[in-house]
Amino acid sequence: MNRKIYASLFLSLILLSGIYRIGEVSSIASMEDNVFFKDKIDPKIKDIIQDRGGMKNISNSETIMVIVSLSDNYAMDGFYEVEYLQILDIYSIINGFLAILQLNRVYILAKNTKIESIWLDHAENSIPSEEEKNNVLNFIESSNGDASEFVNFTKEIGAVDLWARGINGSGVVIAVMDSGVDLTGQIGGDLDDFDDDLGTTDPKFVGAVSMVPEEPLYYTDFTGRGTFHAGIACGTGHLSNSSNPNNKTYAGVAPGASFLNVKIYDSIGLTYWSFMISGIEWAIQHSADILLFCTSILGAYVDPISIAITNAVRKGLVVVTPTGDDGPSYMSVTTPGQALGSISVGAYNSHLGGVANFSSRGFGLDFRTVPDIMAPGVDLIGPRSRIFTNDSLSLVNGLGDQLSEYSGLIGELVGGEFDDLENMIPLEDLSLPDNLFPRPAYGTPINENYTKSSGTGAATAVVAGCLALLIEAFPLANPQLLTTAICNTAYPISEDLNAEGSGLINVSAAYDYLHAIFGEENYERLAFSVPLPYAGIISTSNSSQWNETALGQSLDMNSINAYDMNTIFSTQALMDAVVLTNGTSEETLDFVQIHTPLNQFGLRYEDRVHWFSEFRVVKEFHQMTTINLGDEDYNRYIGILGLNGLYVVVIVETWNYIADYINIADNEIFYEYLDRVNGFRYEFRFLNLREDEKPIEDLQLISYFKADMFLNETGALDTNNTECLMSILNVGLDDNITYDDNTQTMCVADYNNNTNYSHPYKYAIMGINSTSDQVSGYRIDDSIDLLGNLTSAGLLNQPALPEDYFNNGSYYTKGTDDPGFAMLYDINESLGYGIWDNHSGIFSMGLGTTLNNANDTLYELMGYIDKNVTQYEIKDIVVASADFNRMHYENEVYISECLLFNVGNVAVNNCQIAFTANRYTENGEIETFSILKPVDVFEVSDYYKLVAEWTPQEEGVYLIGWIVIDISSNYLEVYTEDNILNNILSRSVYVVNRNFYQNILRETFRAYPHKLDQEPWTIHFPGDIALFNISTYNLLDIPNVTVTLDGQGSNYMTMMWNGPDIFSLLGDSLTGGGGEDGGQSGDGGGTEDMMSLLEFNTTLYKEKLQPYDMLFVVGFGPLLCPQG
Repeated sequence: MNRKIYASLFLSLILLSGIYRIGEVSSIASMEDNVFFKDKIDPKIKDIIQDRGGMKNISNSETIMVIVSLSDNYAMDGFYEVEYLQILDIYSIINGFLAILQLNRVYILAKNTKIESIWLDHAENSIPSEEEKNNVLNFIESSNGDASEFVNFTKEIGAVDLWARGINGSGVVIAVMDSGVDLTGQIGGDLDDFDDDLGTTDPKFVGAVSMVPEEPLYYTDFTGRGTFHAGIACGTGHLSNSSNPNNKTYAGVAPGASFLNVKIYDSIGLTYWSFMISGIEWAIQHSADILLFCTSILGAYVDPISIAITNAVRKGLVVVTPTGDDGPSYMSVTTPGQALGSISVGAYNSHLGGVANFSSRGFGLDFRTVPDIMAPGVDLIGPRSRIFTNDSLSLVNGLGDQLSEYSGLIGELVGGEFDDLENMIPLEDLSLPDNLFPRPAYGTPINENYTKSSGTGAATAVVAGCLALLIEAFPLANPQLLTTAICNTAYPISEDLNAEGSGLINVSAAYDYLHAIFGEENYERLAFSVPLPYAGIISTSNSSQWNETALGQSLDMNSINAYDMNTIFSTQALMDAVVLTNGTSEETLDFVQIHTPLNQFGLRYEDRVHWFSEFRVVKEFHQMTTINLGDEDYNRYIGILGLNGLYVVVIVETWNYIADYINIADNEIFYEYLDRVNGFRYEFRFLNLREDEKPIEDLQLISYFKADMFLNETGALDTNNTECLMSILNVGLDDNITYDDNTQTMCVADYNNNTNYSHPYKYAIMGINSTSDQVSGYRIDDSIDLLGNLTSAGLLNQPALPEDYFNNGSYYTKGTDDPGFAMLYDINESLGYGIWDNHSGIFSMGLGTTLNNANDTLYELMGYIDKNVTQYEIKDIVVASADFNRMHYENEVYISECLLFNVGNVAVNNCQIAFTANRYTENGEIETFSILKPVDVFEVSDYYKLVAEWTPQEEGVYLIGWIVIDISSNYLEVYTEDNILNNILSRSVYVVNRNFYQNILRETFRAYPHKLDQEPWTIHFPGDIALFNISTYNLLDIPNVTVTLDGQGSNYMTMMWNGPDIFSLLGDSLTGGGGEDGGQSGDGGGTEDMMSLLEFNTTLYKEKLQPYDMLFVVGFGPLLCPQG
C-alpha cells in the first residue's frame, strides 16, 4: 500500500473516532467490523476466524492455545472461573498466562478491561525457505565487493583496541537464545574454555537448558546457527591456525565472556512463544547479563515476547535483537527486533561500506525508528558445529575449582570449604557410534572448524560481544546508559535512520564515552552459578571395564547382557531414541541398534490430559555430581517441571551392574559383578502449589508410547536413502505390542526385523511397567489416533474420554496401522495444597538371539532393577527457582523469592537455608550479608517457599543467591550432599547509587530519532504526511516534563504521549475485519480507548517521564513545501 494512503487511512481513523463515539455495542459482529474497537487480538487468530467464514461458523468445540497478557495493575483473580477459558500456566516475566480458549469467545474475552492482548501460541519457523535463502544470498552477492576478502570485524568495530587495554568481557554472561550451542563438538575448540588448555579448569559455559521437549541435547546444535553466533560474540579463536596457537584471527568480540546455552528453537527452526518466554525466565535466574537473540520471527511490538523482553530490561538485563533479514523494504522489522527496550541491530556490509541489502528496515509497527545501531553482518567467520565427537563429553571439567570460590558465599556462615569438589565430578566418557548424527552445514564452511555466514543475527552477536566488553569495564552502567553509549558514539553512514539507526558501532569510542562518566571502575566479581552436568543421554555402560571373574578367569561375554544402552531423555521425560551398542571389546559382538520410543507422560485431571511437554522447565534435567556411585556404578538424574502451580520432579536412576557381596563381621563387602544392567528406574513426584490452593481432584498418570523398533531396518541411517522420511514413518508397521497381566508390563517387539546383522543379537524387546501403582487400564491402538484422542479429550467443550476408553483392548490392524499404547494409573483422589504423591516404574530393553530369548532378557533386567540392585541413600536438596533482578539501587530494598525441594530419598538433618549477598571490599575481603532459616529436619519430598529482603548499603557488584547447607550437630563440619550443585542458585547483581544517576541524568538523556525528516516519511510535497514515535532514553524517571513544538514545527506538526494503539487501529482496516458474528452480545467495552485528534497538541505535559516513554508525532506537508 502507498505510504500516503496508509498514513491518510490512519489519520482518518483517529479523526473519525473523535466525531463518532461508540455507545453500547450490541454484538460481536459490531466489534469485528468496527475499526474503532481497540483490537487486542493476534491477527493470526483473526485469520483463523476469517478462514472459518466468521464466528457464526465456529462451533463451541473449537479451541486455540493462547498467551493472554494482562495490564500491569491487574492480577489473575477471576480468570480461573471463566467457563470458556482453561488456564495452563502463569508466567513471571510477563503479567499473563498460557491458556486454552474457546475460539468463538475470543472477542468476549478481549473486551475484559484487565486484558492487554491475546496471542496465539503457535509454532514459528526461524529457518528461511530455500527461496528465502537464495534471495539473501543474491542480495549479498549483488552488493558485495570482494566476498573472498576476510572481514576483520573485531578490528573494524574497535574491539581489538579494548583487548589491548586488558578488556575482553571477563565476568560477563551472554545468554545465547537460539538453537543450542555445540559444546560436545567444541572440546578443544573456541567455546569450551578460556585458555584453550584442556588441562586447566576454566569452562566458558556456565549453564545450559533446552526448552524444546523433543530435543533434550542441551550441548548440541543440529543447525549450527547457535554455535556460530556464540562464537561471533565470545569465541576464543583457538582453532584459527592449528600450526600457530597464538593466532586468534577468528576470535569473537568478547573472548573472555562466559555464556549460557538456552535452546529455544528445535533443529528445523521451530519455536513457540512459550518456549521463548520460559527461556528468558530461566536465563534471568542463571546469571545472564545479556540476552542474545539471533533470529527473527513474525510478531509485533505488543506480542508476548516483546513484552517479556521489555520486562527483562526493567530487571536490568541488556537484550540485543536482530531486525531480521527481510530488507531492503521499509517496515520489515519483526519480533523480537521491535521490542521496546531491546537494542535492535541491523547488518553492515563491510565490503561496500553500507547497509546490507538484506537487513530489515524500520519503522516498526508502532512507528518507532529501528534499528538502533548497525554492526558487521556480511561474510563473518565463526565456529562450526561439529555435534558429538568421541574425544570427550567431560563438559564440566573445572566445576570443582569454580565451586571452591563459593567458600566466600558460605564460609562466613559455617566455616566450610569446597576445595575437594573437583574430585566429585569425574564425568565418564560417553562413546557413541561415529557419524551417528549428521554434520550441520550452517553458512558456507571454510574448513573443519569454521564457517562463513551473513545476517542480522551475526551483527547482533557482534553487538552482544561489544556490550560484554563495556559491562566488564563499567558494570554499573544500566541498559539505557549502555544503549546511549553505543548509539551516541556510532559512526553514521547515510543518515537513513530507518536503515542504519545511529550508524556503525564503535565500541572503543563507547568505552571512552562511559569512561568520561565513570572513570576507572575495578569491581572484583565472585563466582556465579555453575552448570548442571547432563549430556542429554542416560547411559548404562561397562564403566569398570568388567571382563573377568573374581578369580581372575576370562569372562564369557555371551553369558551376560554385554551391551550398552544410551537413551536420549529430556526434562519432560520424552525419549527420542534408544541406542544399543556393543559393550565389550569383542568385534564379533559389534553392532548398533536404534529404537525410537517416542513417548509422552501426562497427568490427567480436570477431564483432560496435561502432557509433560506442556510443562515449563523449572530445573533443567541433570546428572548428580557423584558419578558411578558405589560398587554397582549407580547414577541419578533429576529435573523439575511446573504448570500452573503443579510441580513434577522427574528422577531417573541407573545401575551399570548388579554385584555379589560377602558378609564379613556384619559388613557387606563387594565380591564380584554378576551381570550388566540395561534399563532405568524412573520416578515422578507431584506437588500441588497452585495459586488458588484448591486440591487437584482425580489425579491420574498416562504413559503413552508410539514405540517404533529398529530404525536401522528402514535404511534411514543410510545417506544414500532417498525415501528416508517415509521409511521412518513406516518403521512401526511390523511391530507388535502385547500386555503381560501377571507383571503388568507392556512389551513391544519387531516380528519382522529386516536388519542384516552379523552379530547374534538380532531380536530386541522394549518393556515398561510400574513399581508403585496398579494399572487401572490400558489401550493399544493406532499410535496417531491414540495420541490425538488423548490430547483432544476434555479440552474446552470437547467430551472427556469415555469411561471405558482404557478397557484393556487392542484396536489396531497389524501391518496396516502403526501401533501405540497408553497405560492409565490412579495417583490421588484429591491432591491437596502442599501435598506430595509419586509414581515410579522401569523401562528396559532386552536383546536375544530369538524373540523368546530377548523376552527372557527383558524380564531379567527389569527384575534386577526392581529387586537386586542396591538402593543407595541419596541426600539431595535443590533450590528449584528464585526471583532475581540484575540491577538495583543502593539503600533500597531488594526482594527475592525462592522455592526449595528435598528430591533425595532420605531426610536431611540440621539444614541452614540462607539468602546471601556478598561482595569484595576495596581491601580484598569478602563482605557477607545473610539471612538464615534453620531447618532441623528437611523431610523427603518436603518443600519451602521463602522470601528475603536485603538493603545494600554500598554500590558495587554483589553475588546474591540462595543456598542450602547441611551441617553436623557440632556446627564444625560441612556435610557435602550427593548433589551439591543443586544447593545453590545465584547471580551477579549490580548496585548503583541513585544520586549518581540523578547527577548524570541531563548529560546522558537521549531522544531518538534525532531528526524526523527520514525515509520512508520524508515530506517532499504538499499533502505529504509523516508519522513518528520519538523514544526517550533516560536513566531515571523525570518528574514534571513539558514538551513543546516551536518555530515552524508548531504549524505543521502535532503530537501525543505514547501514541494510539496503532497496531490495533490499523489491524482491522488493513485485514478487512474479523468476519461475521455468532449472535453473541457484548457490553460496549473499549470505548474509553478510542483516540481522537483532541488528544494531540503542540504542548504536552507529563507528571513523570519514564524510560522508553514515547512521543507520537504527526507531520503535514504545507502548501509551499521545499524538499526536505
